[in-house]
Amino acid sequence: MLTVNQIAIINAAALPGRIVPNLFVPRFGIFNVLAFCSVACFALMFAMFGTTSIASVTVFAILYGFFSGACAPSSSSPAMYS
Repeated sequence: MLTVNQIAIINAAALPGRIVPNLFVPRFGIFNVLAFCSVACFALMFAMFGTTSIASVTVFAILYGFFSGACAPSSSSPAMYS
């Protein structure tokens, strides 16, 4: 049952992850925001191996969902065309 909940948490965290980084684009630029989110996803993949409890897996799911949500719509991001 934990697996189903973690997938739902990742998808729920991806929603603000698609919106919030677009607010930083006018100040930092699209490339810098996407580079930061990509590096964060990369670092979280290695941090995943250190998760040992249910709480740490849940925190990983929230953080990874947020940053992967920012990377997912990179080609269709409204900020990319503004």
